Amino acid sequence: MELTPGRQRLFFVVVVILLALLGIYLVGPGRSHGAAPAASSSTAPGNPAAAVTPSPLNVPSAVVAPTPVAVTPVNGANIYNWLPFTQKELSTAAGVTLAFATAYETFSYTDTAATYARRLSGYVTSDLLQTLESQFAPPAVQQQRAQQHLVSKSSGTIVSIRSFGSTPQASIIFVVDITIQATASAKTTTASNQWAVTAVTAPGGWAVHDIEPATAGNT
Repeated sequence: MELTPGRQRLFFVVVVILLALLGIYLVGPGRSHGAAPAASSSTAPGNPAAAVTPSPLNVPSAVVAPTPVAVTPVNGANIYNWLPFTQKELSTAAGVTLAFATAYETFSYTDTAATYARRLSGYVTSDLLQTLESQFAPPAVQQQRAQQHLVSKSSGTIVSIRSFGSTPQASIIFVVDITIQATASAKTTTASNQWAVTAVTAPGGWAVHDIEPATAGNT
């Protein structure tokens, strides 16, 4: 049936209205289409999810490993080039130190302070020799040694080098284990203690300048 011109215009208006309603329905705010509306709702005020959404500013950056540095070994390194003494001087100082350790507590009840001093004179400085000689045989000590027929013999072993220096002269502090075997009143005892023994350069070589208990240090 053929529509009259009036009905044709009415039909056209109805079609346009229907298309408009369909468009509003498809793009309206009440519909969820994909991720964009969801992202918008997560940032809306009062939405609890917004409080736990990580921010790029709060994400810790990755730890960057340091770039390895190439180390070139020093071929033919000689430690004595960096020390205030040569290898020969070190050997001499060690030899003097051990000789001192052997003579330090080696004596007999018949020895006098002068006898003891002569035994040490080749290994110690004049200052230390004077100190050791004065301490060797006080009258009461000498009398006790004579009564007991005391005979003492010592020996030493270098345990380590504690330190070294070059001012005002080259010096090396050895930690020395000194063993003393003493016979008194026909009874023999053995004891060992560690000492810090300082050797310094002296005319003609090296000499022991000081001796202190290892636990007390050494200056």
